[in-house]
Amino acid sequence: MEALDDPQEAADELSPQERRRLGRLGGVLMIVGSLAAVPAAAFLDDPPDAIEHLVALAGVLAGAGLMVVPWERLPERALYLVQSSPPATSWWESGFTQTTSRSTRF
Repeated sequence: MEALDDPQEAADELSPQERRRLGRLGGVLMIVGSLAAVPAAAFLDDPPDAIEHLVALAGVLAGAGLMVVPWERLPERALYLVQSSPPATSWWESGFTQTTSRSTRF
């Protein structure tokens, strides 16, 4: 395969099987990263509250969602969803944590 000058041309040439593989890989990486955060929290000086472990749960659910998406039927640009899932999950969690932290303080 020859080198392409335009990266978009390279992305447009992904086969349906490659899109499926990349989408599922993103889901697996998100699940593994989320599950690795739970035991890693044990090493913190001030361990998080139990409710803050919802971050890991949200990451696992988002990763599972990425694994069941029919990537082979979607256009290549849909793979940007894989890149936006971790920031979207952490954005949702940060709002949730701030809300619960304010309600539990006296």
